[in-house]
Amino acid sequence: MNEDKLIKIINNLSYTDFVGEINQWNTLPGSYITLNKWINFSNLNSNSRYLDVACTTGIKSRTISELTGCKALGVDISKKSIQSAIFNKEMYTPEADVEYHNIDATKFHPKEKFSHISFGASLRFFDNPKKMLEHSLKDLLSTNGFYWLRNFM
Repeated sequence: MNEDKLIKIINNLSYTDFVGEINQWNTLPGSYITLNKWINFSNLNSNSRYLDVACTTGIKSRTISELTGCKALGVDISKKSIQSAIFNKEMYTPEADVEYHNIDATKFHPKEKFSHISFGASLRFFDNPKKMLEHSLKDLLSTNGFYWLRNFM
């Protein structure tokens, strides 16, 4: 494949497809320090149900499940990101209680709500961030649950 064609293919990928394609561990600012603070300040533990919205390759959900023993679910609209998240879970943390689903979070309606939800900086990628937050409050987050989001607009 020539260089021009490869550049065109890369340029046509969405951000999350690109992250998934190269299996970039999309580490958050502060990395493990940030994760540990959120775990401690929100009392995230083995009884928690954690939803990682727009999880890309799954670094937060894998790590949090591994550290706390919680049940975690990562969702992302990018099939490539979910494929990488599943690969990473099986390869690096097979004992973690985490699943990954390729789904549009705005259309996600689980049977059971979550005690903890993280968006990271993903809200800026939603067509309607306010609508996504309203949906998560109404349909995804349990009473007295915890949000974790970062605004990188």
